[in-house]
Amino acid sequence: DDLLFDCEIADCALLPRTFWISCDSKPRCALEEVAKQIFHHHVPDINHYTYDPTQSGAEWWVQIRPSPPAGRYSMLAHNDNDDGKDMSKRGICFHWDKDEDLRLLTDGQLYVHP
Repeated sequence: DDLLFDCEIADCALLPRTFWISCDSKPRCALEEVAKQIFHHHVPDINHYTYDPTQSGAEWWVQIRPSPPAGRYSMLAHNDNDDGKDMSKRGICFHWDKDEDLRLLTDGQLYVHP
């Protein structure tokens, strides 16, 4: 399955955590095709909506849980004990999207929703 294969590749710790597809770019993989379809579902016709196609698109990311051996959370795991904090083994709990880099730079004190 192309979608699962793309997820496994995109979840690698050697790649960026998030990706961007411009609304007028050609998708490079199945995940970018899905992201672009979602964008165009919400912004279906440029004649009815005003936006700049050169600066519009969709951000997308992948998290596979439990993380496979080459996955982001397995590769970044710091210990082998299962104390419940190992993100490679846990599922994804309720959350909201936020600027994770900014949160880490402020020691978890600042949460900014994109």
